[in-house]
Amino acid sequence: MGQVAGAAPQQATGSRADNPLTKGEPEIYRGTAAGAVLAQLRAAGVRTLFHTNTSGFVPFWEAIYAASDVQVINMTHEGQAVAAAAGYTMASRNLGFFFGSHVGIPNALSNTYNAWKDRVPLLLTYSGGQREEGKDGFEWWDNTLGPTEAFTTWRGDLEPEDVTDTLRLAIKFAFGPPSGPVTLTFGAGGEKVEAPIHPIDLA
Repeated sequence: MGQVAGAAPQQATGSRADNPLTKGEPEIYRGTAAGAVLAQLRAAGVRTLFHTNTSGFVPFWEAIYAASDVQVINMTHEGQAVAAAAGYTMASRNLGFFFGSHVGIPNALSNTYNAWKDRVPLLLTYSGGQREEGKDGFEWWDNTLGPTEAFTTWRGDLEPEDVTDTLRLAIKFAFGPPSGPVTLTFGAGGEKVEAPIHPIDLA
């Protein structure tokens, strides 16, 4: 996965003092920004992901295939996928992670609401990122995560320049208190990054 053991720790904006979930010193990941997302999830023990068949995640899929120990469960509808991720979280006491297209956000809202009412920690990530704002692009609108605001504990953007720091912050907000869903735009693609990967104990 491009991790370099024994590399000098890089200072992260989300330091261990700021995030009690992190345990031990980070390793430095060198590879794609999307690969850094997967590396940080794996360092938190997350190996089951939920997805709806969509495009826009090629670098993430490449990292998944290279990892060989990550299971992706494909669903036919965003609402079903969010419900499945929430059920997985409750049954496994791990962290449910969903990735799909931003145009499916309205489909996902009913079960995002249910997870929010049940205080289920979830990360719900949607294609796109800050670079799409203000362009009136195909199947796009500004303030992409705005519709999720009422039913989430936090919203953010997984951008290449601070991808793993943002992901660790999202995990912190998902587990609260109060715990609940976090929504993120997935702007991390094939850009080359060096990013700190912290071991995280979700227990």
